[in-house]
Amino acid sequence: MRFIDRTLVIIFGLLFLFGFALLAFDMDKVGMSQRIYVLAATSIATFFSAMLMIVIFSRKPKKENVQTRFGAREEKTEIVSREKTNKSWPMAIIVVVFVAASGWAYLPQAQIYLAKKAYDNNDYEEALSNYSFAIESYWVPEQLKSDLYFSRAEAYYDYASAFGLGDDIYIKSLEDYNAALHLEPDRMEGYYKRADVYAALGAHAEALANFDIATQLDEPDAFWSYIRRAAYFRETGDYEKALNDLSTLETIWEGEANMPINYHRARTFLLMNRSEEAVSSIIKGLEAQQDFAWSYFYMGCANAQGGNIQQALIDFQKGHEVLMEYGEEFLLVWQKSPAGKHDNIQVAEILELLEKAVQMNTTTVAGQENLCSRLWNHYPFQAHRSSLLP
Repeated sequence: MRFIDRTLVIIFGLLFLFGFALLAFDMDKVGMSQRIYVLAATSIATFFSAMLMIVIFSRKPKKENVQTRFGAREEKTEIVSREKTNKSWPMAIIVVVFVAASGWAYLPQAQIYLAKKAYDNNDYEEALSNYSFAIESYWVPEQLKSDLYFSRAEAYYDYASAFGLGDDIYIKSLEDYNAALHLEPDRMEGYYKRADVYAALGAHAEALANFDIATQLDEPDAFWSYIRRAAYFRETGDYEKALNDLSTLETIWEGEANMPINYHRARTFLLMNRSEEAVSSIIKGLEAQQDFAWSYFYMGCANAQGGNIQQALIDFQKGHEVLMEYGEEFLLVWQKSPAGKHDNIQVAEILELLEKAVQMNTTTVAGQENLCSRLWNHYPFQAHRSSLLP
C-alpha cells in the first residue's frame, strides 16, 4: 500500500471512529441537531473510506520483471498477480461488510434528521414515521432515545391539536412523555408538556400535579413552567390564578419588561373585559420585543373591546406588517399549517371588518367584545376526563 493510500485510510478511519463514538457515548453538551450533522459527516467519511480501501485492495498489480543470476529477464506477472489478488479480495469483502454494518448504525441518525425536517414543515405523519423508526433502532444510545421520545410525544400532541384528532393520539403522546421521563426524570419541560396532554384529555388533577413538579424543577430562575400553567388557568377560566402565576413570575424577574409575561397577562385581561389593562400590558411587553405579530393583534382586540376601533385597525395593520417581515420561508410553512391557514383568513377578515367600521365612522363592530376569539387557540383542553384514561 502506498504512503498516500495509508494516510487517507487513517484519516477516514479516524473520522469514522469519532462518529461511532458519538453513537456509543452520551454527549451532554451537544444538541440533537448538532449531533445529527456530525454523524452525517462521519457517515460520508465512512463511505469514502470504504470505497478507497476497496480500490486499494482490489488494485491490479503492476507487472514485475525479475533479473535471474544469468542476466536473463523473466516476467513473473501471472504468479505475482495471482498471489496479490488472493490476499486482496478477502480484505475487500471484510470492508464491504464493515460498511454495511456502519451504514445500518448511521441509518437512525438519518431518520432523525428527516423527522425533524418533516416536523418543522408541519408534516406530522412523516415526522412520526421517522421518529418511530429511530426509536425502534438498537443503535440509539439512551440519552438520544430520551430526546426521541420527547420529540415524538410533542409531534403526537401537535398533530392531534392541529387537526382536532381523537383522544387516542393524545394517549400516544402521553405514553411517549412517560417513557421519556422514565429515562430522564429531571427534565423540567417534560412535566409541563405532559401537563398539557393531561389537560387535553380532561385529567386536570394530573395536569396540575405535573405543572407543580415543573415549577419546582424550574427554580430558581423559573419561567416557562409558570407561563404554561398561567395559560392553563386562563383557558380553564381560573383567571385570578393565571394572573397570580404571572405576577409571581414578574417578581422572580424583578419587574423586567418581558413580552411572554405581558402577552399572557393581556390575553387574560381581555377575557375578563379589562381592555385598558390588556392594552397597557402589551405596551409594556413591546418595550422588550417589537417583532411579535400576535402582540399587536391582541392589542387591537383590546382596543376594539374598549370601543377604539380606529386604533384597533392600526394595531392589526401593524401586526400584519410585522408578520410579513418574518420572511418568505417562514410564511410558506406557516400558511400551510392548520393554524396558519386559519389565522391568515381570520386576520384578513378582521382587517376588512375594521376598515369598513372606520370608513363608516362607527365605534362598534360585530364581535368586538373579543375579536381574538376568532384567532387560533393553541391550547386544547376538555372539561371531562377521557374514557381512555384509567
